[in-house]
Amino acid sequence: MHRVQNSCSKQDDHTIIKRLMVNARQAMASLYSASQDRVDEAVTALCWAIYKPENAKETAELAVSGTGLGNVKDKIIKNQRKNFGTLRDLLRVKTVGVMGDGRTYDYVCALRAVTSTDGMTADYYPFSHEFL
Repeated sequence: MHRVQNSCSKQDDHTIIKRLMVNARQAMASLYSASQDRVDEAVTALCWAIYKPENAKETAELAVSGTGLGNVKDKIIKNQRKNFGTLRDLLRVKTVGVMGDGRTYDYVCALRAVTSTDGMTADYYPFSHEFL
């Protein structure tokens, strides 16, 4: 009986993930022609929603139970730090960097290409050095 429940659960998980992926693609399509200000507004709202303690805990619990890696407390801290980094970048705060032999102060522009097979975890996309 345990095998039947496990199989059913995996099918349910697959159906849920498939639906989430469809919703995510629709959301991406709706922002395709949006202005940068509108995209920033949407990302900011998402970051604050993820940062809420009850959502942060739920997201961390899902990640730990889904992957079997890490622990909830550390995942919450990691996710909150990542969200604050994103929010900082969206505030249009200039940061210091190095260009050539000198310092430069400018806005941050960061891109991260990822791949995902389950809609819950992501891995970096291995661009070739020639491409970069």
